[in-house]
Amino acid sequence: MGRMMGVTLAALVAAAASAGCRDREREAQERAAEQARIDDAIAAAQREAMRRGAATVDEMSARVEEAIAAGDETVARAREAIAAQEELARRAAGAPAPLDDNPLDDEPPPPPPPSSDRCAPQGAVGRVRATARTLRLCVDEDGDGWHDRCADVDRRTGKVTLTEPTDAEHALVHPGDLYLAGGPDDDRRPIGAADVEVDGDRAEVCPTTRACLRLAPLVLDGEALGEVRTRADDAVLAAAIGSDEAPRVEVWDLATGRRRSRVVIAGLPEDAETNLFPAFVGDALVVGAMESATEDVRGWIYTLDGRNRRPLAGGSTRLDGDYVTALDARTLAAVERAPEEPPVAEDGGDGPPPPRLVGQDLASGRVLHRFDLPDFDDTDDAVVPAGGRVAAWVHELGDDRVVDLLDFATRRRTVVKVPLCY
Repeated sequence: MGRMMGVTLAALVAAAASAGCRDREREAQERAAEQARIDDAIAAAQREAMRRGAATVDEMSARVEEAIAAGDETVARAREAIAAQEELARRAAGAPAPLDDNPLDDEPPPPPPPSSDRCAPQGAVGRVRATARTLRLCVDEDGDGWHDRCADVDRRTGKVTLTEPTDAEHALVHPGDLYLAGGPDDDRRPIGAADVEVDGDRAEVCPTTRACLRLAPLVLDGEALGEVRTRADDAVLAAAIGSDEAPRVEVWDLATGRRRSRVVIAGLPEDAETNLFPAFVGDALVVGAMESATEDVRGWIYTLDGRNRRPLAGGSTRLDGDYVTALDARTLAAVERAPEEPPVAEDGGDGPPPPRLVGQDLASGRVLHRFDLPDFDDTDDAVVPAGGRVAAWVHELGDDRVVDLLDFATRRRTVVKVPLCY
């Protein structure tokens, strides 16, 4: 009986030992297979890095790190492989060798020029659209009056992606400009789609959706029919009439061919020649009066029935008519020039005030805010809508294109700098 129990116990021990060996062998095989998988992933990532070059080393490093997450013992090997790849790519590109630990032995290399994904094209900017994450700028690179490319800027990383402008973005026309000092007279003119021909004291209007009309505003002896403009939907028309006694603007309904209202512009300087420029923003009529000698503009806002007169930009008399812009259907922004001869403060003061961008609510006439525009250049700078109640002041500073996003809803200024391509 004792002998039988001894034999059985020995058999069990032998079976257990055999099973343990098989388990260890299986574990060893699994580790070998896992290591082979990791090595294959590292080799594949290194080959891909070699194929794509130094510009994607960081990306390949990230992929290798993910592939070798199964074991720390392979991290050092993968990093050494990536370092070797960087050295090969550097030699292929002819880049200088890294500096050693003694900064006195070598001169630092010059900074590299901006890469194509870190800079924006040079030229006039006519369209801007801003979101929380991106900034889109459309640029006329060759000065022919049409946007050639648009640059989408990632506001977090600074990466620039160049794209073709859409049909709506192609023309170099600021979409909200009211042209209160005159405007373009070619086929890019954004003030309505109707063809308007002025013949003496008559205006022939040909809307795109109905037959042509011949209108006869009230023009007396010694007066002249001036600027005639339609709204973007060609539903209404405004005609300015120059007069020493009663300068005025008439609003006509193009569906009926009847005059809707007549607004007499009072309060103009008596000793200055003044030209009137009407414009529509939704259901509001905006009238700018520009003095010929100074080109300063003052203006007023009316309903289409000629009522509820409100001064433009808080009653400023020094507006720049080329920079009066509708940000949206309820918000205007206008550049107020600095005074030509500012009064000198007795205590020295801070000097003349800079130009300012004045935001205004169309419905109430209330001034929302005034943003300073230091060093504003009325030849090269642009002020364009950027979405909602935000205006974009686009200018250049050194080698950068600078976009000041001026939010009249929050009274906040956000500055975005994008290197220019050279």
